[in-house]
Amino acid sequence: ENTLIIFMSDHGEMLGAHGMREKNVMLEESVRVPLILSYAGKIAPRKVDVPVSLINVFPTVMDYAGVKAQSDGYSLRGLAKGKPGKMDFAVAEWNWEKQEVPNLMIRTKEWKLLISRYNDKKHLDALFDLKNDPHELKNLLYSSKKANLHIAEALKAKLTGYLESVQYPYLEEIKNRTF
Repeated sequence: ENTLIIFMSDHGEMLGAHGMREKNVMLEESVRVPLILSYAGKIAPRKVDVPVSLINVFPTVMDYAGVKAQSDGYSLRGLAKGKPGKMDFAVAEWNWEKQEVPNLMIRTKEWKLLISRYNDKKHLDALFDLKNDPHELKNLLYSSKKANLHIAEALKAKLTGYLESVQYPYLEEIKNRTF
């Protein structure tokens, strides 16, 4: 009755999904992982339908221990109690061999924006409507760019707001990115 149990895993491997393998792909088969919190008498079973990041595990543990954490993440205690979360999105990055600008992803409940590290290869950027295309088969950023540009820009604004709050070293490069 006094133990916080956390079940989580490392990210996926793609395992052939979309014809790919590797961990560095920002599609759901790679970035989506389980996260289950259990604490007898303190956390009632519930499914949280907003994305969260594993970066939030440390501040959550420290919060339940009564210690303030210095972290880029935030405690999930409110979500565990059924309250709205601090953010309605999750962010991931992949910075292989310390590239100039990493690959970035922002995911909300219904949308995902991928920003490639290559500014000159914008065809690698992607926007997915996860509600209507949960398998991420249609990149809306270029198939109907004008119709969805406002969604991509809104996601980019959320992303840059978060990156600014954590003093991200590549913030200006992301702010200057165009679709």
